Amino acid sequence: MGMWTRLTREVELITGLQRTLKASEVVGADSELTIGDDIERTVDRFPNNLAFRFEGQSPSYAQCDARKNRVAHWALAKGLKKVVAVALFMTNRP
Repeated sequence: MGMWTRLTREVELITGLQRTLKASEVVGADSELTIGDDIERTVDRFPNNLAFRFEGQSPSYAQCDARKNRVAHWALAKGLKKVVAVALFMTNRP
């Protein structure tokens, strides 16, 4: 890897870390922001981007959001409310 490539990667890393630190400053114990809000913003900004890779699967943020919504609608249909904690016993998978 050349020096310029390495330098570019380091600058991108530092810039990303600065954005993360700035975003985390507004989150506190009494904050109304949640990680779910952050994920929703990411889905809105980058719906077709790769969310993650796992065992040969590479879903986009939009596909992950659709799965999340299916689970949420299932929970609502079962009568669960917004503040209820639920444990899902399932295999390690997306």
